Amino acid sequence: MVEIAPQVVIVAFAVLFLGFLLLKMRPLRAQRRMPLEVRRARERARMAGTPRARAEALCDAAVLSARKAGRWTAAAGLFLRAMRADPTWAGPVQTAIRTLHKRRPRLLETMLWRRLAQLPWDEAHREAVHAAGAGLKALYRHEIKDTAKARFLRRFVRAVAD
Repeated sequence: MVEIAPQVVIVAFAVLFLGFLLLKMRPLRAQRRMPLEVRRARERARMAGTPRARAEALCDAAVLSARKAGRWTAAAGLFLRAMRADPTWAGPVQTAIRTLHKRRPRLLETMLWRRLAQLPWDEAHREAVHAAGAGLKALYRHEIKDTAKARFLRRFVRAVAD
């Protein structure tokens, strides 16, 4: 019987473990690469001269992140940045609803509630508040079955629209 020194066993396990880690981390690095279109849209957002142009570019980047790369959380973050870039415009809210309502309804629900909590409910932000409320109403009616929340949001959307 051949005796193996304990140091050799420890080194062998360390090498195997390092190989395992490298194998597991390799797909993550490849997956995190952003498509060229997303990088270009983010660059357009950085170079934008107006809040509306910045919000539009961020929405484009979010849609591309979701559809081309399947990076839903990154898309949600980009949508929230677009909503903050031009808070009176309902476009980012509507685009987020169109992009996320079927594939990621819970993520969209969280985003829309966060948006409603952050927006002032004044005349300047009325369109964005209405869009977020209408999106939640549709979400609770179709994707997430919650009749109580849907009923509340029906009333809310009517009150905001008046």
